[in-house]
Amino acid sequence: MFCQYWLIYASSVLAINLHNNKDQSNSLNSPEPFNAFRNPSSGGFLEISTSMSLSTTTTTDIITLDASGWTQGCTCHHSPKNFMKNSDFLAYSLYISANCDCSYYRKGQPKWDGSCICDYTSESFEFETDYLNYINYLVEHCYCIEQCVCTTGHETCCPACECITGLELCCPECKCLTGTEICCEKCYCETGTEACCKDCFCLTGTEACCFDCHCLTGLESCCQDCFCLTGTEACCDDCKCLTGLESCCDDCECILGTEACCQDCYCLLGTEFCCDTCECLTGLELCCDDCKCLTGLESCCDQCECILGTELCCDQCECITGNELCCQSCECITGLEICCQECKCITGMEICCDQCECLTGNEACCQTCSCITGLESCCDDCECLTGTETCCDQCECLTGLETCCDICECITGDELCCKECFCLTGLEICCSICQCLTGTEACCDECECLTGKEICCDDCQCITGDEICCDMCQCITGLEFCCDECECKTGMEICCDECECITGQEFCCEDCLCIYGYELCCDICECITGQEGCCDECECLTGEETCCDECECLTGLEFCCQECECLTGDEFCCDECECLTGDEVCCDECLCLTGTETCCDICECITGDEVCCDECWCLTGTETCCDTCECITGNEICCDMCDCITGIEPCCDICECYTGTELCCDECECLTGTETCCKSCECITGTESCCDECVCLTGNELCCKECECITGTESCCDECECITGEELCCDQCECVNGDESCCDQCECETGEEECCDQCECETGEEECCQPCPEAEIENEIQGNENIDMVYDIEILVDDSLSKELKECIDSVN
Repeated sequence: MFCQYWLIYASSVLAINLHNNKDQSNSLNSPEPFNAFRNPSSGGFLEISTSMSLSTTTTTDIITLDASGWTQGCTCHHSPKNFMKNSDFLAYSLYISANCDCSYYRKGQPKWDGSCICDYTSESFEFETDYLNYINYLVEHCYCIEQCVCTTGHETCCPACECITGLELCCPECKCLTGTEICCEKCYCETGTEACCKDCFCLTGTEACCFDCHCLTGLESCCQDCFCLTGTEACCDDCKCLTGLESCCDDCECILGTEACCQDCYCLLGTEFCCDTCECLTGLELCCDDCKCLTGLESCCDQCECILGTELCCDQCECITGNELCCQSCECITGLEICCQECKCITGMEICCDQCECLTGNEACCQTCSCITGLESCCDDCECLTGTETCCDQCECLTGLETCCDICECITGDELCCKECFCLTGLEICCSICQCLTGTEACCDECECLTGKEICCDDCQCITGDEICCDMCQCITGLEFCCDECECKTGMEICCDECECITGQEFCCEDCLCIYGYELCCDICECITGQEGCCDECECLTGEETCCDECECLTGLEFCCQECECLTGDEFCCDECECLTGDEVCCDECLCLTGTETCCDICECITGDEVCCDECWCLTGTETCCDTCECITGNEICCDMCDCITGIEPCCDICECYTGTELCCDECECLTGTETCCKSCECITGTESCCDECVCLTGNELCCKECECITGTESCCDECECITGEELCCDQCECVNGDESCCDQCECETGEEECCDQCECETGEEECCQPCPEAEIENEIQGNENIDMVYDIEILVDDSLSKELKECIDSVN
């Protein structure tokens, strides 16, 4: 904060050092420059030094001007020392220049007509009238302030500025971004702290506009009651003593041994202040005489337990991965273990496999396989699905783009091979009759009732059970209104008597697999959600935990909530709510946006289909209120002319060839390589039919011989980049955060790395950094005679300053 103060202070104050006075006095036409200003006063003004006076001074009265300025007439003999402040002397000089003729003191000698040299002082002139004429000339004709940087818009030397924050003095208009701008009349209330806000959303409870709030952290200003979680909440009387630093704790649990309230503690690390003896776990504890030899690197170990097989003290070890140095036999799991003689042939890439299961047909060990894509090396025949397989003599004509098709199925009506087509949307070129699916097709008198909400439906198919027209439906989730029976998958279905026990949390389960340890059927578990059968205590997060007496009311749907936030209007606990869509149950008033809100009498006509619209925008040409429309796709009913985009518009003679399937195209752009008009294409994945070469990214591309070794697990890699230090192919790694298993040393950047004793103070906010000494900074800046002018805080950084001051200034920049 102190460095930021000096940054603002130094950018606006002109500080010029004192120099020794010269004894010589000069005439009007040959003055010698001399600096008569001293360091800034406590008031922030540049005052005239009182040690300098004019040779013709006749009085020593000290003059102080008020808001009315100079009122004593044409008294020409006052010098700068007679005035309390420099601004008073300038006001006096302006008055003399505009209203008086003080040249008689020089017996008619002309006024100052030299150049704008701004550093002459009163001691440089023989008579005081010459100095007054000089000062008046500078005020009227010269610009004697050094150049400055226009950053805030308050600088007097700045031209017109951009109105960004609205606080600039030069701004006639501004942008209302935060709502705190002076020039803003209306603003958007997001946080509730905007000066222009009358209503706001009470999210955290700290908003100035909030009367009621939810006490979550206990730090909200509006809270009377709160949940005591950490014990540091201002509203807590009772709390759990976890760290020993809680203000409400008399006793605490001694876990780390560093708690302020601990007399006895557990000696785990050996560095606890309360420990005389400790448990030797890693062997690196300072208090250990005896320890357990786990890794073999403990300084106290003669013998160790051989777990990984890489321990220095191991004679025997467990052969788990097959990479242990001490292993002769191991379990063959992946088939890549060095010690494997037998393995399971799963992928066909195992080294130990003579036979394998041919799943995809790409396994190297496969003699027979399923021909799926037609690119399998083992395939003589293949299934022709798309018609682009290299092994296909015949194919199924689905899209009409297959090269092997003479006859195709007309689905969309745009296929090149179609003589007849399916009328799906009613907008196909070949359709006289169309299928009525949604009920909004232009060609439909009747339609298929799928969802039950179609305008043209009397009968419909009961799929979800929510259809208006349904008497019977399919019971899928068990929540359908029409269901008597359903499939019991999760055990949460209302209609289920029996269910499959998958996670162990189903209400209907008696036996289950203990996977996570918190299933209902488990003897030992972790109490995470509060629904575990083995839990005595739990955290009440959602309010649905069986063990909860109290809960946090977040959404308003919790069973235990008495009060909640009414956001959607569907909360059970809401008497009032915010009317956003107009469909909320609790809404009397709402915003009419789409015209479908039940509470709207007046709405905005956007699509033209709104019930409440008298006028609308004619965008697609299908709006009921439109006589004219914009022709965008060419399929609009009201269009005579249109933009030719896809080439299938009925109004187009010329079109742009994008995909190569346009009817009007002779040439096309070869993007994917599957366009019928393309002879060459870009090889990206390596599976394009037109590609001879491709880019080898993962090493698994069919066209690749070489690849980039990034993770070290690529099949084509002999070497890899060691990034995290955990790659299988790495002997060494880069120590970035100090947590890598292969690191002996690390870079101390944040000061929180485990391997760091010291850290680099870059931002000044690191925990290990000492704050900038404020008193020393102030003394060095005020007492340093080498500082001439300060316009930028970076000028302060020179060899005369201390290291701590430089680091403090750098942290501000």
